[in-house]
Amino acid sequence: RSQCIINIRCDVDNLDEDQFRTAILTIVDLAGAEREKRTGNQGARLLESNFINNTSMVFGLCLRSLLEHQKNPKKPLQKHFQNSLLTKYLRDYLEGKKRMALILTAKPGEEDYQDTSYLLRQASPFMNIKFENIEEQPLGNKRRTQTLPKAEQAKRMKLHSNDVCMDDQLKSGILHEPHKEELILEQDTEVEISGPSAQFPVVVNNKTNKNNSIKGSITDLAKKAREYHILSNFSRALWKVLKEYKNKLVASENEADTLRHSLTDEKERCAALESELNLIKASCSCGKVSIAEEKDEIYV
Repeated sequence: RSQCIINIRCDVDNLDEDQFRTAILTIVDLAGAEREKRTGNQGARLLESNFINNTSMVFGLCLRSLLEHQKNPKKPLQKHFQNSLLTKYLRDYLEGKKRMALILTAKPGEEDYQDTSYLLRQASPFMNIKFENIEEQPLGNKRRTQTLPKAEQAKRMKLHSNDVCMDDQLKSGILHEPHKEELILEQDTEVEISGPSAQFPVVVNNKTNKNNSIKGSITDLAKKAREYHILSNFSRALWKVLKEYKNKLVASENEADTLRHSLTDEKERCAALESELNLIKASCSCGKVSIAEEKDEIYV
């Protein structure tokens, strides 16, 4: 059992030649909460149930914090979304920046009345959440430079302008001048193609290679960070389960010790009662013998 996220993306680029608009529909299956006593899950299933229950709890805290912030804007919005990987992904929705709809599934059976009523009571206040200040997706060009950060946009614009200048210089034949060649050699490496097809020198831009290597390292770091977060959350859940089992084991051992002590006490008590009973029986037999002798004397 797990939680599922489905993203449906729609790109519209027929508005203008250099503009586009993107719409994203995110469908999230939160998976249902489960009671350990009712399901009897153990091992891996128990870990999955604890992980799902923890995520559902954090999701509810985020919605409650958003509702309280909308009722009282002076109250700061709590950052509960940092406690779960799913809520981190849905941060914009849980902060009211994007529109969201909550769909509940409940069982109509009589045996599920308590769970269904609890679910409806918990979810009914969230109907008052309003999504009015929605951040619209800005228009951008086909190279998607508008959605990037400002620093990245400046770098890309600088690289783009350098490439345009290089193309103009190659076309106009200025590269054959000696002082221009020295300037180019300081910035880029120049490679001449030998043979019949070599008509002009080809300039290899080292900045693109550096950018590609930087992008590759950034993606590797992002993957490692994601794996670290997943493993850390899994280790936390596993640690909680092991801690609960340890507490249960200690409690059962203490209970077994108390039962052992009570059993020894009962055995001692039974032994004392048996000895007392034997003494009573011995005294009663002596009385019966004396009574029988008296009866014999009377008959005689």
